[in-house]
Amino acid sequence: MPGTNFAQQIAETKNDIDKYVNDHIRSTHNPFADWQELLSGLEVIAEKQLERILASVSDDTRADELTRTIKERRDKLPLRTGYLDGILSTCGLILTFGAAGVALAVGFADKLAALTAAVQHLLYILGVFYAELVLLSLVIIVMYLAQARFRYPFIYLRKIGNAWPWFYYASISDDVSRSLFQLKSVKFRDAGTYAKDLLEFADRCVGETKSQRLRNEIQQYFLLMAYSGYAHQFGLRLANLFIYGLTGAAVSSALLYFVIR
Repeated sequence: MPGTNFAQQIAETKNDIDKYVNDHIRSTHNPFADWQELLSGLEVIAEKQLERILASVSDDTRADELTRTIKERRDKLPLRTGYLDGILSTCGLILTFGAAGVALAVGFADKLAALTAAVQHLLYILGVFYAELVLLSLVIIVMYLAQARFRYPFIYLRKIGNAWPWFYYASISDDVSRSLFQLKSVKFRDAGTYAKDLLEFADRCVGETKSQRLRNEIQQYFLLMAYSGYAHQFGLRLANLFIYGLTGAAVSSALLYFVIR
């Protein structure tokens, strides 16, 4: 079986990758180091073994079968965590009602003195509890925005990262302007870049062999699996933060009740 034949080679390649990373990791602290060159050296090591594995599939029928199987598995990958939407929606509601509560409190501030001491204490505890929830919601939203801007390591890889049929990183030139406000000269230049990229993309699509299609499917399948791992862990951290924060707010409010009663 190919898996058995390549087991030793894969182990050696993994050791080579570890050695390369350990030898060059200090260079990443140098602001003048060529980041892309460091990654290119890493890709060369991994791609050699990847090409050997793919070369073992010499039968077109087998290549088609693997391509279909991998595509079916890739389409079933969970790329979103459903509970995260609920947490973000709850945080949004907390912030919305928190703003309304502040306006309400300001409007009725002069009437609070007429309430009994017990009611005042209760309102004070509820206010502290809600303030903690507002702070928790702000922290969660800020962390979510930071995670949304997280730069995944594989997007910097040119050969073994984003597969060109699915991601613009691998098919669109880097020098295309993404500015919201552009001069006509910039748009004209980018139109020329678009035309050139289209020609290269069309050539790739027409010239793609079954072996290359298999590689693209494998590469994209693993990339989405890696992305799914990041998304799940990021979502899990936010969920844990929400649960711990909510529990902490409830406990602190209960302790405050016994302190001021």
